[in-house]
Amino acid sequence: MTACSESTTEHNIEAFVKDYKTKQYTINDLTQLAGKHPVEINAIFTEKLESYLSEDELENLTINRFFLVTPNVAIAANKKVKLETISLEKVEDNEDGSINYNYTLEIDYYDDQSSEIIEKEGQLTILVNDDELKITRDWEKMTQFEEEVLSRSH
Repeated sequence: MTACSESTTEHNIEAFVKDYKTKQYTINDLTQLAGKHPVEINAIFTEKLESYLSEDELENLTINRFFLVTPNVAIAANKKVKLETISLEKVEDNEDGSINYNYTLEIDYYDDQSSEIIEKEGQLTILVNDDELKITRDWEKMTQFEEEVLSRSH
């Protein structure tokens, strides 16, 4: 019975993280972001993603402008964004009931003429509490593509 519920939990976690990252990395309409103040853009993404995050991590990511990276790159590159794939690798179970993961994303920055798929690595911790999942830590490594696009825009 444990193996069954453990694999169900793993499946639920994978679906949860995929849903979260899909919402983080979906920008279909740049006009919704154009000309908006960073605080407004941050608020748009905070509203989309807050249900996935613990209160502390939501505050941490907001303060560190985590949610602004993708919109800023999309605006600077004048490209739409979508998540292509995510692979999740379990690292360890923690005593508090949380689980550490490494992940790799394939993100497509695209327009009508071209597409640039970048690979992005990150780490997250998910707290499993009864049937509720919350991300208590999410960290992503800045990619060379993102750094180059952002450096050209300043």
